[in-house]
Amino acid sequence: MRHAFSRSSAPGDVLSDILLRLWQIESRGVELLDRWVSLAADSDVKAGLHAQVADERRHLRLLTDELRRRGCRQPTQLDHAVVKAFALVQAQPSDALKVCAYHRGIKAATRERLYRLLPYADKPLLEVLEQIVRDDDRHLHWADMRLLGLSGREVRQCNALLGQVLAAMDAVWGPLWRHVSAAKHSKLE
Repeated sequence: MRHAFSRSSAPGDVLSDILLRLWQIESRGVELLDRWVSLAADSDVKAGLHAQVADERRHLRLLTDELRRRGCRQPTQLDHAVVKAFALVQAQPSDALKVCAYHRGIKAATRERLYRLLPYADKPLLEVLEQIVRDDDRHLHWADMRLLGLSGREVRQCNALLGQVLAAMDAVWGPLWRHVSAAKHSKLE
């Protein structure tokens, strides 16, 4: 999946823009997990990722339905910032560093944005976002358990990598989130 939806709605529909970006992240997440499951060296990681890819596919279906409900249509290319963040994960030589980059970087940064978005959501969207957040909380707990056994050197590598991934995620979310901050006291439309 290399495409996202485009909006047919008017410019300034910040909530739809955010959902489009989330759809792109979920789409890339499914692609990443599909490849990673087949290549994972650690059997515990392989089993955990196998379960997570089903959740990510469900998230993608829920977001697709929500975007259609909002009038978003027609595929367009993925945002460069999203591609860059995922490239950092794919470039890692070990499952542990991939877990660090994907879960503690991309998923954690995205989950934090979703928590901040919940107060702006109508009931149908709130149900979708709450499902994604619940599943991501579970995925992040799983990742934390995998990362507990890292050596001191691996922790330093993970922290350095996490800095790069979080900077990439700031590029993914930052421009959109400035609009949310500007509209903080009004309803997002």
